[in-house]
Amino acid sequence: MSNTENWNKFLLLIKEELSGQAYQTWFESINILGLENNEITIEVPNRFHYEWLDSKYSNLILQSLKKVFDRSISVKYSVII
Repeated sequence: MSNTENWNKFLLLIKEELSGQAYQTWFESINILGLENNEITIEVPNRFHYEWLDSKYSNLILQSLKKVFDRSISVKYSVII
């Protein structure tokens, strides 16, 4: 299964866990940039977005990634410039 397909499954898992508004605010605008050496790079719109995801949703993100990709994956954020 491709990284894009797994990413879409990840987003569906997240969507099931959150209210529609929370999902739309924090997860609709993020994208996978790549997955290399068990580290996923996620593109976020700005630094505040990254800080919010990291502080409020870090556990949910890591657990969902592990479930979908079937291994532990660390997260790196890339802010859109």
